[in-house]
Amino acid sequence: KQWYQRRVRATIAVIRSGDSVKIFTKDIVVGDILQLGYGDILPADGIYLTGNDLSIDESTLTGETDHIKKSVAKDPMLLSGTSVMEGSCKMIVTAVGPNSQAGIIVQLIEGQDGEEDESDDESEPEEEAGVYKSLPQNVPEPKE
Repeated sequence: KQWYQRRVRATIAVIRSGDSVKIFTKDIVVGDILQLGYGDILPADGIYLTGNDLSIDESTLTGETDHIKKSVAKDPMLLSGTSVMEGSCKMIVTAVGPNSQAGIIVQLIEGQDGEEDESDDESEPEEEAGVYKSLPQNVPEPKE
């Protein structure tokens, strides 16, 4: 709960109506353009638009300690809960709150601490913890 309270009071630079303004991270919406720099913890999921030598620490999600270089051409997905370790960028927000990667993880953890999952084993993947809710509907299935 303390982690959530810190995030609600945190601010970030966002471009709205062509102007850069500071807003509370809880007020970020899909479609906002965030300005990220060294030391920022990503408050939402998004796609890299433009930037300079961006390197992200994804260890909170993957456990991998190597920093990941990001660019438009190479691995443009930016995930909430990760940290900017080098460079800066602008990203467009694609998922916030419970539909973001950090939100999904929090829901899964809280679900384990709370009551038993009452869903049956034959439920559709879209119904499970909102995992697919932040993806566009026209994304093709991955090929194996």
